[in-house]
Amino acid sequence: TLVNTGVIPIQVLDNASGAEVYGFEFDAVYYPVDNLLLNVTGAFQHSELVDFVSGAGADFSGNKIALTPDASVTALARYDYNLANLGDLYIQGSVAYRSSVFFSTENNPLLEQDGYALVNARVGFAHSSDRWELAVFGKNLTDEAYVTYAGDLSDFGFMQRYIGMPRIWGVELAINF
Repeated sequence: TLVNTGVIPIQVLDNASGAEVYGFEFDAVYYPVDNLLLNVTGAFQHSELVDFVSGAGADFSGNKIALTPDASVTALARYDYNLANLGDLYIQGSVAYRSSVFFSTENNPLLEQDGYALVNARVGFAHSSDRWELAVFGKNLTDEAYVTYAGDLSDFGFMQRYIGMPRIWGVELAINF
């Protein structure tokens, strides 16, 4: 925890004496037709600090545990087309959703990332020898703006934020040896 003293922020390692975490995870795979894979994975959880008074005297009991989304779900579809002895041509798309998270034990709304979804796509060719693969890909196709980490440095006049990757297009050659 970064404690703001009004003069210089101090990094403090605090331990919560009680927390409540429960939920479930799932993974489902379905092949509705030959060569078409549908996959959904996810986790739903509840996390709460139930008994946490920091060394500085702040009571964080009832707050969400930092960096724990209530939900994260990924859905993927992939179609493979076999090109005889050459290999497989494939097209793949995915959507990954993550619900809101706090980046601080204080649950400061200035250090919160709202829920967001990332859309990715990939078209490629995998050689039958499994020695190499060539693909064209796009990540974060909707160019969703999101934060991967945030910290309170208000004693210095700002909040620290690490911004997630913007939309990216690329070509990838993978060689296995």
